[in-house]
Order: sequence, then structure tokens, then C-alpha cells
Amino acid sequence: MKTRTVTGEYSEDGYEVFVNGQEVYSAGNHALDSKAWAPPGSPETVPLRTLYRYCSGTCREIAREINAKFGGVTRSAREQEHEPAL
Repeated sequence: MKTRTVTGEYSEDGYEVFVNGQEVYSAGNHALDSKAWAPPGSPETVPLRTLYRYCSGTCREIAREINAKFGGVTRSAREQEHEPAL
């Protein structure tokens, strides 16, 4: 059986978790709604360091759940287009 690897990417916009390169989870940067995006500088924006911790923790949790290897997280420079959170 091929070993699965869980990795993550995080940015000011939120983070994504991948298993063998396929996205399996994503979260935005909004403090009150993990699926939403908050504009930079707003009180609802989660700090980058916290997004790193969330990304790393989620990757490790998913790796444990599916008995996979944790491959680390990296900072992504890409920006996404967003709809404002309601």
C-alpha cells in the first residue's frame, strides 16, 4: 500500500490541507467563521502566525486519523479573490 502524506499551505487568506497533493480541507482567515474570508486589518482577521498553527494542527490531526505521514506546511504566496463575509 502506498504511503499517504498530509501537507498544508497557509497564507494571510487562510489555509488548505492536502493528502498526496489533493485538497481535502480548507479554511478562511475569519475569526468567527472558518469558511469565510475577512479583509486584511479587520478585527475579524486571524493573524498569520495563528493560521500557521491551525494549518499545522489540522494537518497533524488528519494524518493521525488516516494513518498517514505528516509532510509539513509551507507559506503560500498566492492570493485568492474573495466574497466579503456577511
